[in-house]
Amino acid sequence: MVTLARRLERHGDRVALVSDDESVTYRELEARADTVTRALGPRRRLVVAVMSVDVASVVGYLGALRGGHAVLLVPPDPARLAAVRTAWDPDAVVAAGTVTAYRTGSAHDLHPDLALLLATSGSTGSPRLVRLGAAGVDANVAAIADRLDVRADDRAVAMLPLHYCYGLSVLHTTLDRGAALLLRPDAVTDASFWAGVRAGRATSLHGVPHTFDLLDTLGGVPPLPDLRYVTQAGGRLAPEDVARWTAVGRRHGWRFHVMYGQTEATARMTISDPDLAAVRPASVGWPVAGGRVTVDPVDGVDDGGEIVFHGPNVMLGYADSPADLARGRTVDVLRTGDLGRVADDGSVEITGRLRRVVKPAGIRLDLDALERRLAGAGLTAACTGDDDTLVVAVEGGAAAAASARDELGGLPTRPVVVTVPGLPRRENGKVDHPAVRELGRRAQAATAGRGRPRTVHEVFARALPGTPLRDDASFVDLGGTSLTYVRAAGDLERILGRLPHGWDRVPLGDLAAVPPAGGDRPRHREVETVVALRAAAIVLVVGTHAGVWVLPGGAHLLLVIAGWTLARFVLAAADPVRRILRGAAALAVPSAAWIGLRAVTEPDVVVVDALMLGSVVTALIPAYWFVHALVQILLLLALLLAVPGVLRLDRRYPFGLPVAVLAVALAGRFWPVSTPLEGIFDTHRVAWLVVLGWVVFRATTPARRWAVAAGAVALAGTFFPVEPGRAAVVAGGVLALMLLPRVALPAPLAAVVSTLAAASLAVYLTHFAVLGIEARGVPGAVVLVLALAVGVAVWWATASTRAALSRWWPGSRPAGPAPAPAATARAS
Repeated sequence: MVTLARRLERHGDRVALVSDDESVTYRELEARADTVTRALGPRRRLVVAVMSVDVASVVGYLGALRGGHAVLLVPPDPARLAAVRTAWDPDAVVAAGTVTAYRTGSAHDLHPDLALLLATSGSTGSPRLVRLGAAGVDANVAAIADRLDVRADDRAVAMLPLHYCYGLSVLHTTLDRGAALLLRPDAVTDASFWAGVRAGRATSLHGVPHTFDLLDTLGGVPPLPDLRYVTQAGGRLAPEDVARWTAVGRRHGWRFHVMYGQTEATARMTISDPDLAAVRPASVGWPVAGGRVTVDPVDGVDDGGEIVFHGPNVMLGYADSPADLARGRTVDVLRTGDLGRVADDGSVEITGRLRRVVKPAGIRLDLDALERRLAGAGLTAACTGDDDTLVVAVEGGAAAAASARDELGGLPTRPVVVTVPGLPRRENGKVDHPAVRELGRRAQAATAGRGRPRTVHEVFARALPGTPLRDDASFVDLGGTSLTYVRAAGDLERILGRLPHGWDRVPLGDLAAVPPAGGDRPRHREVETVVALRAAAIVLVVGTHAGVWVLPGGAHLLLVIAGWTLARFVLAAADPVRRILRGAAALAVPSAAWIGLRAVTEPDVVVVDALMLGSVVTALIPAYWFVHALVQILLLLALLLAVPGVLRLDRRYPFGLPVAVLAVALAGRFWPVSTPLEGIFDTHRVAWLVVLGWVVFRATTPARRWAVAAGAVALAGTFFPVEPGRAAVVAGGVLALMLLPRVALPAPLAAVVSTLAAASLAVYLTHFAVLGIEARGVPGAVVLVLALAVGVAVWWATASTRAALSRWWPGSRPAGPAPAPAATARAS
């Protein structure tokens, strides 16, 4: 039995686990784990433990260990669990602390040294498992805990999957030393994550390279007074980033440790420290206690060779079938497949990879093994790619491609599969893998903007042309905005039927795993209220200007929506200043180009309108006041958020800060005017509407929602005292945003609404040019329909142009299509 599971009671009433819902002491943890142990029975069995980042999963895992069972860890994924059950025929499954037994005894002959079974990084989705012995787990736990100086009063953050060897290692070392584990299943980009980390007085953080990319977008690690150290593993962090994070840690009083490990070595093989990182940031540190690293020569490699690890934490061996569970130790050393060298002081540096390996989402995939796997399925295929994208070329047609996708369905990334009549080869007959990679790049670019997407990945490629897609990144992480969101949401609804709540923050790989809609096409579709409001607002604007009705206020409502989407897509997910500035440019450039063209050809448009300076250098009300105001407000918000400390305040007080900004913005309403209607188009008098949208999005409790709703009704009524219709449009829109998340519409109408919402800026800009036909006796209703159609056509043309540009220059990020007036691309 793994020692840490056997000795839980020695830590008594110390806190072991902390979640948002409960705090569990070691004494309570032992009692709850023993309930699972009793349910599993006294006979040793093969037990699958489903591991979420929650108390119940830890209880179930420890209960299985305390019973001396061989425990196979899987993620909380029904498809993966089903695949494991088919391949390994477990005797029981423990999920959410509940035991499901499939037989009274065991169907397997289990070696007495076998304690843990983890999926190999190189064969995720295949039957191959790493066999770990209890002695090896104990040795690695002790070595890591000693090197990192894990203490009984530490409070480590469980921010990585617990079925993953790195996340499991954090669990092991924490519980072994009687420390507390803060269970945080939320993302590091969520305000709730940092609130829980601060409340839990975290002393250590642990991340893979992508974690540190996300932390960079947040401006680094927020101030945590109890933080003692931060660790990084799961892939290579660039030496310059290692040096930077080391320096940041020293400034703020915490240590930064780079670690190197593999599942086959239980967890860690080497650990660095800040002193070494400061002078040799490319190093991964020294071997852990009991371990030793040697280098075997490799043909063609002059400096170094293949890293070979020796130590008690090396796996017992691999298991390819249930019969292998009876085997003892079959390997004594671990040939890592990584190239590197050992310095005179014994520290290790990784210089490359011996075999063709990629690491999407931090999970190692052996490309040669994947090709052998496809060959075993009767397919002639070649695999290549990088840590972002896996490309598979397969000989044959659509049936072969479908078979390849099915065979690789359990991977941590969805591959780009292309079909070819024959694999591209070099003169020597070997497969030309760079040519395969180029085929994949072209296939990705071709899916963006062409036809109706059929998969979740095609939806993302179409909505975010030119953006490398990562399955561990969400729509927001990848730079999604309110505009691209509208189009993507519509496409996803057609594929999935009903969108999962908060889908824009769900990792792409998880979203792609959602079963598609089946059966007949639904007669109704649910559309998010913010999308319906945007479409309704632009229709109100054009209809009022065309004389079809007199119901102003649509543009003012769009300002509120701009603030709401700004809070949703910018402030919590990426560098807000950069994204707001990029969004302001994406709004201003196409608008200025169009307005400038009209200023040359139309006498009623003045050149100053193209300069986005309305209400700044002129007292006139420009026809395009809305664009001017939104660009200027975005720049003011970027300036505010660039002030040192403001972003930290936003993380710490997600509701209080926007309320304070709203109070300041309301001062602009009292600028002296001659008439009640004068000034309602000036930037300084309408800025509060954008901030109100920010407040609306952050009002997450019932009390706050009702207070903000009441305040919005009062503010709208007093700002438009002589135009109750305009006030009603703004107040009604706010109430709908707060109280009605989605609306059900007939499917054809839902498609129209989504299109109008996505094309709203193009409609706003172009409709003034169409209004002139009224003078020729064209009915207002016809003008309305024509103006909407022209705007949609312009939007579609710019979207197609953007997709074409991304196909020619995949790394480019064109500014088009014209973003919606509710919020701009990259800033909404």
